[in-house]
Amino acid sequence: LQVRSYSKTGRSALTLATGESTMIRNAEWGVKTYRPNLVLKNHGGPGGTFQTNSLGFRNGEITPQPAAGELRIAVAGASTVAGAYAKSNAATFPALLEQKLSASVPGRKINVINAGVEGYALEDVERLVDRALVPLKPNMLIVYPGFNDIVRLCRTGKPPAALSPLPAPSLPSWILTRDLIAKNTIPVREPPVRALTVSPRAHPPVAYEQTLDRIVTRLSDAGITPVLVTVARAFTGADRATGMKLAESALFFNYCLDYDGLVEAGEMYNEAIIRVARRRKVAVVDLASAMPGGKQYFVDAGHFTRKGEEFAAQYLRDFLILNPDVASPAVSTALRAGGK
Repeated sequence: LQVRSYSKTGRSALTLATGESTMIRNAEWGVKTYRPNLVLKNHGGPGGTFQTNSLGFRNGEITPQPAAGELRIAVAGASTVAGAYAKSNAATFPALLEQKLSASVPGRKINVINAGVEGYALEDVERLVDRALVPLKPNMLIVYPGFNDIVRLCRTGKPPAALSPLPAPSLPSWILTRDLIAKNTIPVREPPVRALTVSPRAHPPVAYEQTLDRIVTRLSDAGITPVLVTVARAFTGADRATGMKLAESALFFNYCLDYDGLVEAGEMYNEAIIRVARRRKVAVVDLASAMPGGKQYFVDAGHFTRKGEEFAAQYLRDFLILNPDVASPAVSTALRAGGK
């Protein structure tokens, strides 16, 4: 199983030889991050590389303060932002967004920071924003929450032990995370029993909205323009058989939901993102409605293929260029020039 996972992700027990794990806990920030200055070979297949900077982000080095004339944009989120299946840092949608904005606004330095970390829930994003990203003084911060908060629906009431997935064994820190092992071995295991399912609408994401509202407040107080993005899903426009196949891993982790419940939960959380944006009068990019579903754009329920990364970057670029007033004054001025 370790060899199989290494061939797919570049992570395995071989990291024991170096004594380095993929993830660490940053005591100062109070969240886990990727290990600083990490290099994973064969990520996403032969020739792929996953590389982090000294802060533990899948990004080039970031100066503590923006350079003169620099337009600094951060993208915060989980594994989709980090580029779970992108073969290189340059193939993630934050990096592609930087390339596309730079081409649209020649003569200005544009720096898009990839602040995505796998496994993050929105509360983790909040801590990262407050303790790590606000001090970096971006002009704008784009929040792409991802799917991880949906699993909370399965914790609203403790289900009988027989209805939960079998627990994974305790693993040493140098091995693959239990979630990655579980995800990469789904084809060789039976799916969890779903005799008990939860109705998403019976559990509105109140805490999720409150957390997102606090993030908007923190950014606004710091003079940073918030931009919220709805979560694109593989099911959009896909036939049911394709959607269910792409949803296999999401259904495993969200064991209290059936396929229809998973689709409904995604809609419910996206509605929450839109409500917060409208209530707080901040920009919202409805990527979920715009991005096609299916295997061309998605590896699974929520992670992008290369075509998906390109689509997300282009859609964000177009939104910012066509709606420059959503940005801070410095970004707005540059985007207006680029739009012309």
